[in-house]
This record gives sequence, C-alpha cells and structure tokens, in this order.
Amino acid sequence: MRENPESTAAGADDENFLARPVLVYGPRKAGTTLLQSLMDGGRAMVMLPDELKLKFMERPGWPGDVPAARWFVEEGRSYFSGLFRISGDGLSVEVIPGRGLAGLGPAELDAIIDLEKYVAGLGELLRSGSGDVADLMKRDVGAFMAALRGGRGSAERWGSKEVGGDPEHVTSLFHRSFPAGNLIYLVRQPEFIARAIIMDRRRKAKRMSFRRLLHECRDAQDVVNFGYKHALAGGLVVSYEALTENTAAITGKICGEVGLPPDEVHSKPTTLGETVVVVTSSRQTTSVFRQEKEWTKDLTGREKLAVRLFQAVAPLYYRLKGRRKIRYGDLRALLAAKGY
Repeated sequence: MRENPESTAAGADDENFLARPVLVYGPRKAGTTLLQSLMDGGRAMVMLPDELKLKFMERPGWPGDVPAARWFVEEGRSYFSGLFRISGDGLSVEVIPGRGLAGLGPAELDAIIDLEKYVAGLGELLRSGSGDVADLMKRDVGAFMAALRGGRGSAERWGSKEVGGDPEHVTSLFHRSFPAGNLIYLVRQPEFIARAIIMDRRRKAKRMSFRRLLHECRDAQDVVNFGYKHALAGGLVVSYEALTENTAAITGKICGEVGLPPDEVHSKPTTLGETVVVVTSSRQTTSVFRQEKEWTKDLTGREKLAVRLFQAVAPLYYRLKGRRKIRYGDLRALLAAKGY
C-alpha cells in the first residue's frame, strides 16, 4: 500500500499535479496493461487503474444524447460499470459492494481507497455540467486522489492508460488536453498482436471470421506504421519485446525520459502499490514473461493463412492508400538506436 509520509505534497487539486499526467498508450495485446502495472507503485506518481477512454471522446457523435459529464462518469473510466452505478435520481453515484479492481480483491481495494468518498466526488463531477475533456479528467483524478486512504504522499504526477482507437486522434487529444504531459506509445510485432487477439477470442469461445482475422492483421500493422512516424517525430515509443526482455532497464529508461526517479518497484506489476497478476495476462503469474518464439504456435491452418495472406498483400494495400508498409524490423532498429 502507498505510504503516507508526514510531509505530503500539495492537495489533489494542485493544478501542477493534475496538468502533468503520464499516459501509457498502444493497441490491444501490445502490453499496455503490463506497462501500466510496471509504472505503478513508485513514490513520484500515482497510476490510476484501467483506461481513460480518450478514443471515444470528441469523436463524431460524442457524447450522444446525454450530457458530457454523465457520459464521462458512466463510460469515461472502463472500471465504472464493475464498481459503480448512477443512482435513480441521475445526480449521484452508488458503490456496487463486493467488487475488486485490476487484480485487487474487494478487501485489498477497500484498504487503499475509500470508494464512498470517491463516488461523492464523481457525483460532484456528474452535477458540474462540465463538457471539457481535460476538465472532466482532472475532476475524476482529483476525486480519486482525495479518496486514497493514505493520500497521494509525495507523488507529483498521475498516470493512466489508453488502448486502441485511432492513434492520431488519441495522441492529439491527449497533448491538447495536457500539453505538459508525457505519452508512452507501445508497439509489438504485428503477427504476435494478431496471435494474441486470436488466442484471447479462443479462450472466450469466440470464433473469428476470416474477414475479421484480416482486419486484425491490418490494425496491427497500422500500429507499426504510426509507431515509426511517432518515433521519427521524437515521440517516446517502446517495443513490447524490449520491455519483456530487459524490464528493469527499459522501465528505468522510461522513468528518466518522463522525469520520474528510478525505482525497483517498476520491475514487477502492481496496482496502487500492491503486487498483482496482470489482469489481461495469459498466464497467472506476477512475473514478466516473454512471448512465444513463433507467432504460428497453436494457431490453426485457417488462422495462419489469414495472417500470411495479409503479409503478402499488405505492401500493395498500403501503396493503394498512398502510404508505405513499415517493416517491424525497421521500427525495431529505429527504437534500438534510442535504447528501446
């Protein structure tokens, strides 16, 4: 559990604290939850569990037929539906008892955060009528920090993660909302992203159509294309392979780049300072493990055919789109030159 030293930092409403978040961002199955958990637990930053849902904000149709504040309270943090519900009057929030979060059981979570106090803050957000994305996130973070039983201690920053969506939209919205913030973009070999998604669907007994398989391969390649562009522009891009092969060195380097002190806690996954099994992990372990050597392992002939077919047609597909297919090896070489 996070310590509460006698000399605490400024309150959760400190604008400097709220204005300088660290966002872990990447596609599905590229290790965003792992990196989020690794960046958690240090004294200098409080890492909020789960996602911000930036990918849905300020898009066509957002926030639909409800006020932005209500949309944000119900949808703006993906853990909401598991822990809370809007009360009947539509102006306050209630706790759903007996629920855990991000690898923490109900008792562990209750020892860390006063959920009743948190939902009181969410109720204020709900009634605020605010429609500004940055303001909504800051109010949420302020309510979360105020509800931590140990306070935020000496933490000077907060962090969270985002997964999926259009990288151009997500990165642009984050930087406009938080000009002083830092974004860490995570990439992974596209064939392994496709494999991880396939295996996840299989565990859930969901069969993917051949067309869906091709779409997942395309989305995984788009991650590489954007990552290359983002890295060339000076953005912080980290490969999943480097992160899992040399965890302590990579998290230490990330800390240096985003202005956090190095800390041994960043070599093991934690949630709000407590050691956990990463909730999206395919293995029940608190250690960081490396991916399989071959992306073809355990895939059916049909699944392998879909991935290989996309590999064959991808250069032409992107050429017709007026773009270029970036080889993952080229992206890895670019990142290796930067130490990632």
